[in-house]
Parts: sequence; structure tokens; C-alpha cells
Amino acid sequence: MITNFLAVLDNWYETGKEPTSRDDRPAPAFGLNADGELQDLGSVKGFEEVYGAGCVVGVVMVPGSEGTVGYTIGKVSDFVSYDIKAFLARCNELEKGWGGGSTVGGAPRLEGGKRSSLTREQVEGILQAGWNR
Repeated sequence: MITNFLAVLDNWYETGKEPTSRDDRPAPAFGLNADGELQDLGSVKGFEEVYGAGCVVGVVMVPGSEGTVGYTIGKVSDFVSYDIKAFLARCNELEKGWGGGSTVGGAPRLEGGKRSSLTREQVEGILQAGWNR
């Protein structure tokens, strides 16, 4: 870990670009637009792109160890009626450890860097099932 920290500092010194805590590598994402339609967003660098594509609720996928996936769900604001806590509860019925709040949540963080074993299709289905307009 210290080696990575030193590499970040070296890069900052060499490029003058201040380091951030964000990982700017593109990640697969999908979401629901204001009509509740599922959209495949391809790869995005963050939720700004998810919301910019017209989604009011989105899920970004980051690979975990051993074929697992770190799913993060977010909604553009508390004014969106989508119930993220209900989404997390439905995920917990299939796999314990999902958690979060009213606007953001995600997959379990397990020992050894493991995340969720749910498939994208399962998470998409749970996301769509929660749309209630």
C-alpha cells in the first residue's frame, strides 16, 4: 500500500495533476430513465455520466476478486421516488451484506476483496422490479 501511495505522489510531482480518491477507469453501468425504462450505458467514469445519460437511478459495476462484482446504486436526488432501501432489501434476500442509504448503496464488501455473486441480469431485474410509477 505504501508503494502505491508513493507512486501517486511521484505522479503528482511529475505531472502537476493533483491526485484524487476516485478511480477514473471506465466501468459498466445501467440505469432507469424517468419512464422506468432500462438503459445500458456501456462504460462510464462515474455517476455524473449515468445521470447525464438521462437515468434517474443507476448502477455502476466494478470487478471484485474471484469473479465477483461491486455494484453501486445511486439516484440523482431524494426527489426521485425510487426506493433504494427496498432495492437493497431485495438484494439481501438473495445475498446478505448489501447496504446503504436513501440515495446510494451497494454490494457487500467481503474478505479478500470479494463483492457480490449476483449476476448483472439479476441486479437489473431487481432494479426494474422496484420501479413503481
